[in-house]
Amino acid sequence: MGLHETYLNNLPHRVEKGVITDAVEFLSENWAIALYHDWFMEFIARLRGDLSKRNDIEQIMKELTAMVEKDKEKGPPLSRDDVIRLKSMMAPESKRYIEENVIDFIRAQIIHLPMYYIPNGEFK
Repeated sequence: MGLHETYLNNLPHRVEKGVITDAVEFLSENWAIALYHDWFMEFIARLRGDLSKRNDIEQIMKELTAMVEKDKEKGPPLSRDDVIRLKSMMAPESKRYIEENVIDFIRAQIIHLPMYYIPNGEFK
């Protein structure tokens, strides 16, 4: 399973538009380090599976799929407004679930990911 471009902050489109001039440098920044971790894709697959069972996420995915299908030929399918609208459809419990799982992943891998901040500085 490959890494979707949304994990890379829409890299292909941003390079094409000249917003990012050096993709290698961009992908070497601290924000991206977790993406290279051996267990990151496994973590994402588990999180996707867990989230797919939630009604709000299921509805968002249906709408997102329809948007992508409709705008396939136009380039990047989502505008900033689209993302904001889709995020507003997400239940607070789902947002919190994602946040907690990301923090748990970083906390469990802190030896390899020391550049990430863990809220409250608590280590388990």
